[in-house]
Amino acid sequence: MVIDKNGPYKNKYWENEKGEVVVLGNDKFLRCFDQAGKLQFGTIYKDGRTGEDAYAIKFVIDRKTLFANNGNAASYLRVMIDDWEEMLEHEHSDGGDDHDD
Repeated sequence: MVIDKNGPYKNKYWENEKGEVVVLGNDKFLRCFDQAGKLQFGTIYKDGRTGEDAYAIKFVIDRKTLFANNGNAASYLRVMIDDWEEMLEHEHSDGGDDHDD
C-alpha cells in the first residue's frame, strides 16, 4: 500500500505517542492518545506474523470535533455514560443478568 504523505495518514499520531489501551470484553478496545486528542475504538486480533496483539481501528473520536458545536456531543456522551452506569447498577441490585455482549 502506498500512503500519500499529504493524504489521510499524514498525521501519524499513533507513531509519535503511546496510547493508553483499555480492553473491553475479550476482543474490543478503546485507546486514548491524549496529546493528539484522539480516542480509538476497535477490535483486538493476533498478528499472524508476530503472534502479538494488534488493533483494528473501527472508529476514532477527535477531541476538537467532540467539543465543537458548543460541546453538544460531549455533553450527550457524559449523560449517556452516567445513565448506562445507573442502569447497570439497578440491574445488579435487582438480580439482573450479568452477561457481556
